[in-house]
Formats: sequence, structure tokens, C-alpha cells
Amino acid sequence: PGEEAVQAIVGDYADASIAAVSGPGIILVAGTRESIADIAQRIAADGGRTTSVPIDRAFHSPLVDAVLPHFRRVLERVQFSQPKIPLISNLTGAIADQQITTVEYWLQHSRAPVQFMKGMQTLHAARYDAFIDLSPEPVMMGLDLCFQDIRAELGSRGVWVPSLRNGVNDQARMLESLGKLYCLGLNANLPDTQQIPVRLPTYRFDRQRCWSAA
Repeated sequence: PGEEAVQAIVGDYADASIAAVSGPGIILVAGTRESIADIAQRIAADGGRTTSVPIDRAFHSPLVDAVLPHFRRVLERVQFSQPKIPLISNLTGAIADQQITTVEYWLQHSRAPVQFMKGMQTLHAARYDAFIDLSPEPVMMGLDLCFQDIRAELGSRGVWVPSLRNGVNDQARMLESLGKLYCLGLNANLPDTQQIPVRLPTYRFDRQRCWSAA
């Protein structure tokens, strides 16, 4: 079911709410265990499909309301600055403006739904050549498969490359992604190899066994 259909059900519960809109028909709901179980049953009865996500903190739900005053006191001691590069806000799904430097923004960021799908629409509308998924596992890269219609509608041809992947050598994974970016015509802007500092042993026998194996 879509966001409106899910909201029609979740709206009946004071201790639960939509926590994220991750894609077309991919809606995350957070709240107490009892309410979430009941909501899942109602969605299933309407022909929808649900999956349990093992998260031990119900952020973006009414359950965080009690800690928001404490969070506010912490935020009031933080000095915020405007981003120097364009940043897509999870709160609005649009490019962040001056509002991101306010306490109220971050309080809402903890409580309101994550607008991931709107953020992806903003990203694809910019028609970038490539996207790099900087994470231990390329989750966003996988989620982007759900946005084929959005990509086609916005004329996006951006290619995704991961930085890391579970079970794959980190250096090999990064070099392979770097090679893909190079094939796309992107300048990696690597420094002269002669200028890269190399850690050498203090003398030739340090940390090295020099006896013949024979």
C-alpha cells in the first residue's frame, strides 16, 4: 500500500506513526510492539505485505517525544553552519536551506518521517552522471532499483558505484568502483604517486625476515 493507505491505518494509533517513506509502496512504521503488530495485521488483511525490521529505537515516532526536551538542551549548545556543498534534507526531500542550522529543524528531524523517496527524486532530477554509495553495505544502491519509473520520468541515467561491500576486500572494491568512475570520464584527481608518503622500515632488516627459507 502507498503512504496515504498506510497513514489511514496508522492514524488510529497514538503510539505509532510513519517513520520513513523509502520508496513507492515502501513505508516504514515505528511505534510500540503491540501497535506495530496490530498495524501489520490490518495491512495484511487489506492485501498488503509487511516485513519486521529489527530496530531497537523507535525514532520518527511518538515514542521519542519524551526525549525531545533533553535533545533540545543539547542542540542549543551546538554551533551550526550552512553546508558548503548541496545537501538533500531527509526532513523535506529537497536541497537543505538555512533552516538546517536551527534547533527546530533537528528536533523535527528526529520526530518526523524520513522523506527518502522525495530525496531520491531530487537527486535524480539533478541528472548527475554517477552516485557513490558511501556506506558499509550499498543499501541506497539497492533501494534505487525501486525508482526505475522515477528515473525514466526525470531522464536520469546516473550510475551507482559502491564504496564497500560485505564479504569483499575493501581496497579491491574501492579500486573497482574508481575504475568504473574513470570509464565514465570522471577525473579522479589523484595526486602524483611520487608525492604520496610511504611508510618505510627504519632500516632494511626491520619487520622483515631475511633468512633463506632453505
